[in-house]
Amino acid sequence: MTMDAAREAATIVITRLGPAGTEVLMLRRSPDSPAFPGMWVFPGGTVSSADRDNADPLRAAAVREAAEECGLVIAPEELQPLSKWLPPATARARFDTRFYRAEFVEGDVRTDDYEVVDHAWITADAALARHAEGAWDFMPPTWVTLARLAGAGNGEVEGPDEFHSHVVGADPTVLAWHGDEHHPYHPGPPGARHRITLGARPWVYLRHGPRTAETAKPKEAVA
Repeated sequence: MTMDAAREAATIVITRLGPAGTEVLMLRRSPDSPAFPGMWVFPGGTVSSADRDNADPLRAAAVREAAEECGLVIAPEELQPLSKWLPPATARARFDTRFYRAEFVEGDVRTDDYEVVDHAWITADAALARHAEGAWDFMPPTWVTLARLAGAGNGEVEGPDEFHSHVVGADPTVLAWHGDEHHPYHPGPPGARHRITLGARPWVYLRHGPRTAETAKPKEAVA
C-alpha cells in the first residue's frame, strides 16, 4: 500500500476545566470493533461521502463523528487545528488524520455501547498513568497528544503541528517525526530528536535539538 492510499480522517480533542485542571474526553472502543479494538481514543473517524458535500469535509467528519460516538454537538467553526498525522508506509491501515481541539460547552456524553462502550473525563497526566500501568491502551498519536497536553501544564498546546511517522528503530519500535536527525524527508541536525520509543511501558517521547555540553536537558515525556 502506498502513502497515497491513506484515507482521510478527523478527530476532536474535547477539553474542559475540571477540579484537577484541564480534562479531556476519552472514549473506549469496543473490543470487537474492526478499528482500534479496545483502545481508548478521542472522538473521530473517516471522512464519508456525505462529508464531502460540505465546504470543509474534514471538519464535517469531525463534528459528525462526535455526535455519533458521544452525543455532543459541536459547531465546525469551534474546531481549532491541533495536528496532522500520517502513519508509516508499512502500516496495515493508513489514515491521514487531522486532529482538532474544541472546548466542551454543554451536553451529556452518550455512547452507543456498541462501537463505543465507555467514556471518561480525565486529565492528560492521569490518562498517561493508566497507560503506563497497563490499564489503558493507546495508539501513538493519542499518547503523544496527551503528552503534549500534560507538558503544556495549562492545557494550551502550540499548533498546528505535523507528524509524518517513519520507523527508525526496531525491538523496541521507534517512530520519528520532522526535526529528528533520522527522519528521511525532514531531518534535523545531528543529535536532534523528535521521536517516541514504544514497547515496554512507560513509552518515552523526546523532542529536542542537537545536544552539546552546554545544551539544556532535553524535553522528555514519560508516563
